[in-house]
Amino acid sequence: MATTQQGTLCCQTKLAIAMPHKPKHPQSFLKDSAFLDIFRRIELHDKLLRSVKKALPEILANECPHCVAREDGALVIFSDSQMVASQLRFYAPSILAKLNENLESPFKRVLVRNLPTPEPEIADKPMRPTSQEVIEMVKASSKDAPCDELAVALAKLGATMERHAKAISRK
Repeated sequence: MATTQQGTLCCQTKLAIAMPHKPKHPQSFLKDSAFLDIFRRIELHDKLLRSVKKALPEILANECPHCVAREDGALVIFSDSQMVASQLRFYAPSILAKLNENLESPFKRVLVRNLPTPEPEIADKPMRPTSQEVIEMVKASSKDAPCDELAVALAKLGATMERHAKAISRK
C-alpha cells in the first residue's frame, strides 16, 4: 500500500507541475486566438448598424434589425415589413449621404430588403364544421340577394360550406 500511495503522490506531483496554477479566462483565450478577426468584424458591423440607425428617424431605426456592407460597395438594410421598407427606400439617399461623410471608402448605393416572414403556425385543433342552420341561412339569403352577382357568390359560399361540413364529419 505504501508504494501505491507513493506512486499516487508522485503522479499528483507531476500533474501539479504540468498544469498551470490558474487557468486563463475564456475571454483572454478568444482575444489571443483566430477569433480576433471575427470579433473585429462583429464590432465593425455593429458600428455600421448604429450609424445607419442614427441616419434614420427613431421610429424607422427601431424597425431595422440588420444591415450588411457588400463587397461591391452597396449597403443592404433589412426590414421586417413592407411598409417600413418603402419608407427606408425613401430615406436611402439621405442615409447614403450621411454615411459617406465619414467613410474612407464610401458606399455606392443603398438597397432595402425584407426579411422573410415566418410560416404561420398550423392550428392544433381542426375547424369545427359549420352548423346546418348557418348553411341554410346563407343559401336562403342567396335567393333574396339584391343583385345577381351577390346571389351567385352566396350560393357558392353555401355549397362550399356544405362540402366542408360533410368532409369534416366523415373524419
